[in-house]
Amino acid sequence: MIEPVALGQSRFHLPGLAADERGVAMGRRLLAIFPDMPSTVGFFRTISRTGALKELLPSLTLEEAVGQGGLREVAVGFEVAGSYAADPCAAAARAHKGLVFTGTLRHYVPYRDSARPLGCDVAEPGAVLPGEGGYVLYLEGGADSRAPGRKVEFRDLLMTLAPVALRPKELREQRLDQVILRVPRGLLTAVRSYLWRRRVPSEIAMVRPVQQGLFGAQRSELALVRAQELPQGVLGLMDGTPGLEVYVPATDNVLVQRGFRHPMALDSCAALFPRDEMTLFAAARRVVERLAGPLHWVPLDDVTDVVLTNQDNAPVPQARALEAQQIERLGVAVRMVPDRDARGTAEAVVLPAEKLPELLALVHLLPSVLWFGCEVALAHPYTVILSPEGVRALPVGQALMQVHPRVYIPVGHRFSPRLSDELALEHFGLAGNDNLVFHPPSGPPFAVSRSAFQPLSRASVHTEDLTASLQAVEILPGLEPVGTPVVHHPVGGQLKRWNGMAPAQNPPASWPAERDDEKGELADATGKDEGV
Repeated sequence: MIEPVALGQSRFHLPGLAADERGVAMGRRLLAIFPDMPSTVGFFRTISRTGALKELLPSLTLEEAVGQGGLREVAVGFEVAGSYAADPCAAAARAHKGLVFTGTLRHYVPYRDSARPLGCDVAEPGAVLPGEGGYVLYLEGGADSRAPGRKVEFRDLLMTLAPVALRPKELREQRLDQVILRVPRGLLTAVRSYLWRRRVPSEIAMVRPVQQGLFGAQRSELALVRAQELPQGVLGLMDGTPGLEVYVPATDNVLVQRGFRHPMALDSCAALFPRDEMTLFAAARRVVERLAGPLHWVPLDDVTDVVLTNQDNAPVPQARALEAQQIERLGVAVRMVPDRDARGTAEAVVLPAEKLPELLALVHLLPSVLWFGCEVALAHPYTVILSPEGVRALPVGQALMQVHPRVYIPVGHRFSPRLSDELALEHFGLAGNDNLVFHPPSGPPFAVSRSAFQPLSRASVHTEDLTASLQAVEILPGLEPVGTPVVHHPVGGQLKRWNGMAPAQNPPASWPAERDDEKGELADATGKDEGV
């Protein structure tokens, strides 16, 4: 009655049969005949886990097939697009004791197998016609007709399947990023307070079961709590509380009770569940519960009442609002104090104006980095020298370090408490190019404009440029001067001066005595008029 299809065959006797891109004889639909319903459920379970069920749902039919002798079987039919899509479905059906056919809605031949890799065709078309609504199966022994029986909706089959309990090992190894709690109205306050105290990120939605019929009783409202990263201890407590049920999301609107799994992969059947409902497979109660939606999730923190209590569990009185006052000044005293951990760098030197000849006597002996990197300004009664590269090699004056932009204090000191750069500039009231100098630590600070500085290498040769930049010192109000610092040569001897300059002051009596050879050499040096 049937014969194998040859390679390259293009004409077929069976209506609706054609060759696909691989030359396999294919009809528009695939038909699987199963002996009973458990085998049919096993077939659906297999293709749901492979993901093929999602593509078959739009054209899927499930019905009884009644043979000529009264034998009742289960027929599953669906459309396929070529042998590539049909092969996994055929393999799954044969694994569950099913017969696989291909054809149109009324005529079917066996689908290809290892003995007939390109499929089958009818060798001798007969006059066998199916009954009304039935179909004919062409086999090796002849044609056999099937009459359709009771139709079964796949969604109804899906709802009647009971979830399967997980094995203890599977339950222990299950890691859930998100669970949903079904909380009755009476337990909502306790559950909400407990999750809030444990700081579990949660959201809540109030729902009602779908009304069954126009005259069905209106069931009471309940809550769904969506908890993220619920600790294992809390999860076990919630699962063991009577009346409280823990569900695991299978899809966005389908939940399965924790500890169970549905026989089908429900993510492949998501199109069968309405988007405006939440379906719960309650395995412990052996029911499928439908909750009216859509759901609107609200953060649990926004709906939890917080009551502050003291150690005696007495409520703390409500806070009393006080009128705030504008803060202008708190009067914190900022002092300049010695700092043992201060850095050793110095970016400026300050010395009295009358000590300028000592600097000019040494200026041509300075390292090149100071000779070309320093800038000098006369701000009576002081002389200020700046160098971003550092001036620690300069043997005269008081060394200063920069603690804030354009603010200099003696090396080894700091402000206490410490100030931020913004607060320091705002407090000192510096202009856009002013430099603030504190010298000595107890003396009055003064500000020198940045435009008053000249390169040291130029000012020491052309003294008129240095004199032209003479600037009056701006003393900050509220600070009293304590005297003028004195600069001494390290060995106590007088230095050779430029002509017309006043001699330096003598060292204090507390300095160590000079060696005779040094005193004689210095005396000889001061008796000559030549420069150093």
